[in-house]
Amino acid sequence: MRTLRFDFHYTTDGWRMSEVNSDVPGGFTEASRYTQLMNECCRKTKRAGDPAAEWTQAVLEITGGSGRVALLSAVGFLEDQQVTAFLAGQLQAHGIETFLVHDPSQFRWRDGMASVRWRQQEVELDVIVRFYQAEWLAKLPRHSNWETLLFDSRTSVTNPTLSLLTESKRFPLVWNHLSSKLETWRSLMPESQDPSNRNYEDDGSWVIKGAYSNNGDEVFVNEVADVRTLAKISKLVKKNPKAWVRQRRFETVPIHSQAGPLYPCVGVYTINGRAAGIYARAGTRPVTDYSALDVAILITEDEIAEEG
Repeated sequence: MRTLRFDFHYTTDGWRMSEVNSDVPGGFTEASRYTQLMNECCRKTKRAGDPAAEWTQAVLEITGGSGRVALLSAVGFLEDQQVTAFLAGQLQAHGIETFLVHDPSQFRWRDGMASVRWRQQEVELDVIVRFYQAEWLAKLPRHSNWETLLFDSRTSVTNPTLSLLTESKRFPLVWNHLSSKLETWRSLMPESQDPSNRNYEDDGSWVIKGAYSNNGDEVFVNEVADVRTLAKISKLVKKNPKAWVRQRRFETVPIHSQAGPLYPCVGVYTINGRAAGIYARAGTRPVTDYSALDVAILITEDEIAEEG
C-alpha cells in the first residue's frame, strides 16, 4: 500500500508541482474532517474526496476486514500523534484492533513477522503504519531494530521503503538516467540542479531545499529568509551539497482576502495510484510552511453540473 501527496501551485505559468510527499504524507484530519465540517456549512457544495476514508479502505483490503494494526509515530511530535490517533479511530470503527507505538524498539520480530507486547501478552500484527520519517529512523541507535522495519519485515508496512526514492527532493537529478521518460513529471516540476553545480546565476530565481525537508522547514527563498539565515544555509550547502537541491522558482498566483494576499498550495493524495482527496493550505508568504492556514477545497453546484 502506497500513499502519496503531490503538492500543486497555480502559478503565472499555469499549474506547477513543487514536490511529492511519498514517505510520510500527513494532513488527513484537515483534508477529511475539517473539510467535512466546512462542507456542512456551505450549501450546494461537495468535497473533493475523503483521503482518510480511502486510506482506511486500502488498509481493510490488506487485513481482510479484520486484524491488528500498529501505528508508529515519533514521541514528542504531537501533530504526528494526532494523525495516528485519528487514523486509528478510523480503523477501530471497522472493527480493527489498533496499537499506538512511538519507538521501533517496541516491535518484536520473529522470522520477519512483527508483534507488540500488550497487557502481558504477545500480539502479532497484520500491518504497521509507519508515520515516522525514514531519515529520523536512521538516526536512532541500531539496537532499536529500525532496519528490520524498513528492509526485512514480512509484516506489511505502509509506506514501504521504496517511497524514499521519490520523497527526496533530489529525485529529478536522476531522471535523465532512467528508462522512463517521466513526461508528466517533467511538464509540472520546475528545473532542479545539484547545488554543487556552479553554472547558475544567483539572482533570486532559485529556491534552496533540503533533500528530506518536512513542512517547508528547509525551504529558503531570498526575500523571505533574513540575511543571517541565508548565510548560514549557504555554508551548510557548501559543506554537504548532497543534502540539498536547487529548484527553479515559480510565482504562485495569490488569492486576495481580508487578511491580504494568500498563496495556496493544493496537495492531491493518491492511494495505490488513485486520486483520493485534497489537503489545501494557504500561506501569507510565497513559502508554504508551518504557519500556513488550512483550507477546505469544496466543489460548487455549478462545477458539479459542468462535470455531469
